[in-house]
This record gives sequence, structure tokens and C-alpha cells, in this order.
Amino acid sequence: MKKGLVLIIALVLSWAASAQYGGGIWILNSRAADNVQTLFYDSTRYELQGDPKDDFIILNDERIFYLASDTAMAKRDSLLQVAYRKVSVYINTGDSIEPEKLDALLQPDENLVKHEARIIRKDGSIRTIPNTYATLSGNLKYLRIPADLLSRGDQLDIVQTILTPLESTGIIYFRTAYPVQRSFVKFELPPSSNMVFSYYNIKSKVEQTEDDDGDLRFYTLEEHYTDPAYHLSFDIRSYEKALGYTIKTLNNTPLNVIDEKLFTEWIFAVVNNIEATDAKWVDKFLNRNGILKITDKREQVRAVEKAVKKFMVEKKDGLVLSFNHPLISQKIAQADKSGALHIAVVDRILMLAFDQLKIDYEIYVARNKYLSPYKEDLSALENRSSLLFFFPEYKGYISPSNVFYRFPYAESLYLENEATLLDLTSYKGVKGMVPEESYLKFYGDKESNSSTMDYQVSFRGDITDIRISKSSAGEFAMMYAGNEYVYNQLAKAGMADFKKNYIMGILNWNMDTTVQVKTLQYDPVVINTWSADKQYDAQAVLESRGLVTRAGSELVFDVGRLIGQQDSIPDVPGPYDVVISFPHSTDVTIAIDIPAGYEVANLKDFETALDYKQDGLYYIRTARVADGKLLIDIREGYTALGYPKKDYEKYKQVINAAHRFNNMKVIMQQK
Repeated sequence: MKKGLVLIIALVLSWAASAQYGGGIWILNSRAADNVQTLFYDSTRYELQGDPKDDFIILNDERIFYLASDTAMAKRDSLLQVAYRKVSVYINTGDSIEPEKLDALLQPDENLVKHEARIIRKDGSIRTIPNTYATLSGNLKYLRIPADLLSRGDQLDIVQTILTPLESTGIIYFRTAYPVQRSFVKFELPPSSNMVFSYYNIKSKVEQTEDDDGDLRFYTLEEHYTDPAYHLSFDIRSYEKALGYTIKTLNNTPLNVIDEKLFTEWIFAVVNNIEATDAKWVDKFLNRNGILKITDKREQVRAVEKAVKKFMVEKKDGLVLSFNHPLISQKIAQADKSGALHIAVVDRILMLAFDQLKIDYEIYVARNKYLSPYKEDLSALENRSSLLFFFPEYKGYISPSNVFYRFPYAESLYLENEATLLDLTSYKGVKGMVPEESYLKFYGDKESNSSTMDYQVSFRGDITDIRISKSSAGEFAMMYAGNEYVYNQLAKAGMADFKKNYIMGILNWNMDTTVQVKTLQYDPVVINTWSADKQYDAQAVLESRGLVTRAGSELVFDVGRLIGQQDSIPDVPGPYDVVISFPHSTDVTIAIDIPAGYEVANLKDFETALDYKQDGLYYIRTARVADGKLLIDIREGYTALGYPKKDYEKYKQVINAAHRFNNMKVIMQQK
């Protein structure tokens, strides 16, 4: 059983006030079952504040956590957590909701006990949405909402009850990619319990109260917002809002909170769960893939990773990342026969392979730098579940859980950040791991993560013909390839449009104009040939209406809408330095055929230069006319891993310059 998940039979027996939930599950609060039912069918319609422009606004996000026990001890841990959640979303668009647009539609089917979705119309009438799902890789479900059910002004309620083993420490996020008006969190625990909290950009504080009978202790937080959402593409660490929590005791019984030492012991026990048959399997694996014939050690590292990740994607039921999953104890020798593969098994294969090849490596527990503010007072698994292999001789990484990241790359969100080195030791034949505070450096080429985009534009009356091509390298390519693999799985689940929409998104085509896709081409992702230096290419030929209009004798072309929406950021920085996902740059060339008899009237409007290359920031835009074409060149770069608060003004200038291009128009007047 995972350390940090708790088995306290005495607590269950001593706290007798309970209510049956069903299937042998008892909520340890006699009123909770009725409360959940009341909340589950609450049809309150919330008032929209202000005049937000986003497509979706989270009016109310309400979460209540109860404790429960399971009388079927052979089936699961005794002490469980029942989480009730209700999300009320204001629909501010006439478009249908697609699952990737609203993460609340993603359902964890393994732990979901009950689910309802309903629409509350402006007149107060209620329409229940059928629980119809599309399944991705057997692990996740998307709720499908028919396109004709939603109208602007409707309120969509998504209500869930989720049952999981009790987690004594965790992080609750309040921010999404859309504005949130109100968040509410409540823990209902037995008396003589103790919780501690850490606050991240939250002004409110948790209030502790008890009920009149003294048999329940409540921890409640209510947060109201007036500021807009900040999208994940920018400084999430500065603007994320979250509550960290740790349950120290329940009914005066201490819980096993995961500290660094316990976590290391647990990781070592999981990863080093190796038998003699596993070593034999890995030896055959190396032979089967021709790795023992390779003499160059660096190339052996590449070959091992390639073979292992090929093995990962061949599993029809996918890769299991959850540390709660029973497959965590899966033996390597059993992996061939299983439809699913646990990430811990992948770690064991890598360890055994590099040991047999006598290649030096180090194992780190990486910390997501977006969550690093929690490292001093929380040990939530969200911040400690990613292992990275580092090869000191080659200054390169392997990221086991990311199929399309390849040596020497690791996700930049883990680099230039604190980490825990799991120092492998051996004493009198007994192996172990000793945790050491360490730091993961970025050794890559910050200029290698690049995209080039080329647009060819011509006009036929009110129709705009557009040819787009894009070539991406480095982490851009790895990210696109990995996401395409996921969307391939969605397509197999009957959602082929997601694949097309995803590729069009890569091409930055997400406008509200009427568009007809004439042709669409992209690199099919082949895991066997994928490598760190492979580019990802995509092309499209489109027809669009609505981009060019007439104003008297002038033609006005909405060129800013051509390359997709780019967001602005606030005038005032957040409390932390800016952190970006990975250093990157984009070069865009737009070639527009000027219609016969016309000339460009506002050429100078397109000239701008913000050159802070010494700080890893630049946005340079030029425009010229040559051979009957308007040529607009844009060079945009964020080639650092982050920016200190003192450079926020420069960062804001660059981001907002890119944002202002969205509203730019080419004015063509008759000669």
C-alpha cells in the first residue's frame, strides 16, 4: 500500500456515526449521504459578474471532501475519500463544447461513483444531458454533449462524486484556462483531527469550525475572484491559485505523511522490485533489439530508450502512471503478457539495461517548477512522481514517462530546478537509496526548439485562398508528435474530428471564420523512427470567407487573424518570476498577393522591433513589397527558461506586441 494512504481500522471503529453509501462503503458522517444527495441535485442558477469575453466562465466550483470506510477489506484500503464536486459553467459562445476545450468534461472512470450533467436555461428550465462517453485508451472518458443542446447564456452543471483511497497530502487547483468567479472547498473530518494548509496566490484563509454536537470538524475556504483567467501558455506559476493541504492527524491518530526519506524508501521499493527472471528478460530484450552489438555507449543509450518506448506504445491498454494502480507491482517478465504497462516497470527495465551495459546513470525525482513553491511545506505526489535518468558523461536525460521525448532531452519544466537525487548505494550486499537535495541543469541548445511557418495568401472576390506550411524542431516537435499520438487514440475511439482540429491547431488555425479545408498533410508519427533531431511538418490548403472585406474602394484584409489568437498578459507581475514551458522561437513569413490595381496603404504599421536578445526575448516584425506581394516577416523568441521579475516589463512588451498583431489589418487602396 502506498505510504501516505492510510489504513486505520481503529479510527473507523471508534468513530461510529456513519451512513451507508452503497457497495460496502460507509461515509463516516451520518448526515453526509443526505448532504451529498441535496448538493448533487442543487439547481441554483448563478449570476454572471461583469462582461467577460471568454467562451466559458466558471461561475461556481464547489468541492466537499468526506471520509469513508470500506467493509470489503480484501478489495481496497479501509480508509477512503469521497469527493463531491459541482462545477457550474456559463456558456458565452454559440459553438458546441468539445472535450479538449473544457477539462471538467474529462472523467476519471476508474474512481467515478456518480455523474450528472445538466443544462439550466435562462428561464430556469432544466435539461439533463445523457451520460454518453467516448473513451480514450481504456483509461479516460470524455463526456459528449450534443451540439444542438447548448445556447449562449445557458449554465452547464457538471456534478461528480469520486471515491479514492485517502490521500493525506495534496494540492487543490482553483484556476483554469477560463475565469472563475467563486471557488469553495470543505473538508469534513472527525473531531481531534488536524490539518495544515499552504496558500498559493489565495487571499482567503481556511476557517476551522465544529458542528453543534462536536462530532465533526470542518475546514472551509471560500474564494471570490474579480480578475480574469491567465492561460497556461504564459506564467502559470505567478498566476495559478491553489491550496496545499496535509492531514496530520485523524482522531488524534498520526498519519504517515510522505517526507523525503519515506518517499525515497517507497520509490526504491517500487523501482527495485526485481527478480532473477526480470534480469533474464532484459538480457533477451537487449539481444532482440540488437543493442549488445552496438559498441558506442552513447548510441547504446539511444537504442535502449528507443526500444523501451516502442515497447511502451505497443501496449493496447496504454501506459499506467498512477502510483495507486495495482500494476505497480507488475513484474518485468509479466509485461509481455499484459495489455497495460506500469511506469515503474519501465523504470526497472531501464535500470537493469544500463546496469548490464555498464553505463553510468543517476536517478532523480524531478519537481515540476510550476509547483516548486510547495517544496518546503508539502510533499504532495503531484510534485514528486516524475523520475528522470541522467547520464553524467553525456550531459543528457531520459524521461521514461514521455514517449516522444528522446535522449538527451527532458521536459524543460523539470530543469533549472531543485530535484532529489536518489543515490544508489550498496552495503554488505544490501541495496538502497539515499536522498540528496540536488539541482537539474538544462544542457540543451536553447535555440533548437523552433518553428518556422509560411503563409501564401491570394484572393478570389470575397474568398481568401491560404496555403500554410509549418516545420518544428526540438521540444516543439516532440510535443506535437506526442499529442498526435494521443489524438490517434481519440480517432480510434470514434472522434476523428479531434485529430483534424489538433493538426489545424498546430497550424495556428483556430479562427471563427468559415473555412473549408481543401487538403491537410502532416507527418504520421512512427515511434520506431522517432528521434531527438526529427522535425514535425504539417501543411494545409484552405479556403476562407470573412477575412477580406470592402470599405468603399479599399480592400481590408484581417491579416492578424491569420496566425491564430495570441493572449495578452497583465500590467502587474505576479509574486514569482516568470516561468515558461521551454525556451523556443518562431519565425513566420506571410506572403500576400496584392490584387491588380491595388497598393498597400499602411505598410509602416507593420514595423516593430523589440530586441532584448541578451535577455532571451525578442519580437521583430518587418514588412516590404516585392514582386507584387506584401511580405511580412515576424521573428518571435523566448529563449530563456524564465525571466526575473525585474525583466517583467520587457516580457510584457514582447507578449503584448504579439497579441496586438491579432487586430492588425492590411489596407489596400486603388492606385
